[in-house]
Amino acid sequence: MAAGKSGIYVLYVGASREEATKGLVERVASPEAYDEIFFPTFEKRIKRAGIWRTVDAYLVPGYLFVVTEDVGFLREELMSVPALTKLLSMGEQFVPLGPEETEWLEHLTHPFERTIAFSEGYIVGDRVVVTTGALMGQESRITKIDRRKRFAYLDFNIMGRTKTIKVGLEIVRKVGAKTGQSEQ
Repeated sequence: MAAGKSGIYVLYVGASREEATKGLVERVASPEAYDEIFFPTFEKRIKRAGIWRTVDAYLVPGYLFVVTEDVGFLREELMSVPALTKLLSMGEQFVPLGPEETEWLEHLTHPFERTIAFSEGYIVGDRVVVTTGALMGQESRITKIDRRKRFAYLDFNIMGRTKTIKVGLEIVRKVGAKTGQSEQ
């Protein structure tokens, strides 16, 4: 990629190494090598001691995302990072996320604030309606819902592969399609 046009590149670092590797890259690599380095997270709700709490969880465990204009310079800088890092590529060429992938990630998160907000909605018949949160307008991407754990599963295309990810979604009620009556 030529310098001057930013792209989001994906870096494999291994599960549970996201924060440590991000810190290493920030300390060792030149700040000019990238505009932003992040691991996207999503808000989820967990119940501890009878109280619901909102916590952050990794959206794509084991991966860092790097925004850069010069992937060649970034690659050189990553060689000095004393951790297992691998820029994902297609063949011999490092390629950024595609326009659709980038647009979707930018819709759900914002630069320098890469957490997907918890969503709420309801079900009418077999159709999900999201009323608040990051998944508003993204209902067609939802492939499965786990009401008990409060997750929505979505397919995310990354580097030519489809990866199923989960994000926080609470279904507050289910409405019968024919009767219009609420089922709790």
